[in-house]
Amino acid sequence: MAVLRYFIMCDSISEVGGKLSFHGVFDMINAVNFPGNHEKCTIVMSWIDGIGKYKLDMEVIASNNDVIFNNNLEFDLNSQTQGANIIIQLEGLPLPTPGIYWIIIKLNGAEVSRYPLTVNQLEVKSDATRMEMKSILREQGVKDFGIEIKCPSCNINSQLFVMDDVKTNKPNFYPFPDVNDFICPHCKEFTFNLLPIRKQLWYNLKNTNEKT
Repeated sequence: MAVLRYFIMCDSISEVGGKLSFHGVFDMINAVNFPGNHEKCTIVMSWIDGIGKYKLDMEVIASNNDVIFNNNLEFDLNSQTQGANIIIQLEGLPLPTPGIYWIIIKLNGAEVSRYPLTVNQLEVKSDATRMEMKSILREQGVKDFGIEIKCPSCNINSQLFVMDDVKTNKPNFYPFPDVNDFICPHCKEFTFNLLPIRKQLWYNLKNTNEKT
């Protein structure tokens, strides 16, 4: 039977001269909003020993017991000393809730290993005002910053800007409000909840500011 030599979860990998390099190895994800997703990561497994053909199953179980990812593939081992590297790309991995997630590895239908993935919810200021955001952006030398939202009722985009007050006189441009309910100014039929956006913006701004 094949033996799992190593299991690595990382942001990305590269290969130079037949050698793999792992970038951003992690076993924990921090997120601001739930449900959410992890944009992109890579899982690498190396198998050795038992010569033969194998069926590999990998699934990710969320803390609420939902199966949020599964992958099935086959690989061959033709030598006891020369291993087989399996590389799996995960894009947009769903994160329904914070907690302990499990990555379960099965070989020919039998579980051979499982790895925990801790998903934390970050405590982020939820009432950050536009002036507070502007203050941080000024420190960073940013002169123009905002987001675009699209109304599902009328399909018209609105630009909510944090910097550059001149844009007030431009069509479809509005100051980022200090309240979390933003009613579509075009059709008046849909209300956006800006709380998740506000929390993510504040986290991104503070995180960037602390690194500079």
